[in-house]
Amino acid sequence: MKGPYPLLKKLYSKPETDIQKTLKGMGVKWIRVVDPYNVEESLETIREAYKSNYKGLKVIISDAECALEAGRKIKKIKSDALSSNNRWVERKLGVDEDVCTGDHSCISYNGCPSLTVRNNPNPLKNDKIAWIDYSCIGCGLCGDVAHTARLCPSFYQVDRVINPSLYERVMFRVRNFVIERLVG
Repeated sequence: MKGPYPLLKKLYSKPETDIQKTLKGMGVKWIRVVDPYNVEESLETIREAYKSNYKGLKVIISDAECALEAGRKIKKIKSDALSSNNRWVERKLGVDEDVCTGDHSCISYNGCPSLTVRNNPNPLKNDKIAWIDYSCIGCGLCGDVAHTARLCPSFYQVDRVINPSLYERVMFRVRNFVIERLVG
């Protein structure tokens, strides 16, 4: 689940105002720019800011577009691709109900509105479990946050291919044939 949905970076248009140049013009000397979808880099930069001996103002700029805003742009591109019968890969993330412990740590460290809770299907467990709803665009940040914080292994990723190539269709049939024979 590393990195953002591939189209996010392609769709992101930089703002006309360069925040970094503005801050330098105001005399700020300690400036770092991070990709907020790279959790490891962001955390390392925050640690650097805390440990630095620099006494002046320290600024960390998170430079990326909101995944939900990019999702709106992606819908248009997806619609155009599907109307032209082009191949499309749709990434969806989920939470394995059997693995989720219901501690909600993933939600505590993440502000994504797609990540929520629902009743646990296991009648022996009282805690509600994490759940990712239909508005997820597959940026992967919820899973990255959970794994970076070593909270839980319950996140999974599914890539759904729409209008697959001939090779992909043949390989799908071959794999299914082999699995059916093995399972018996």
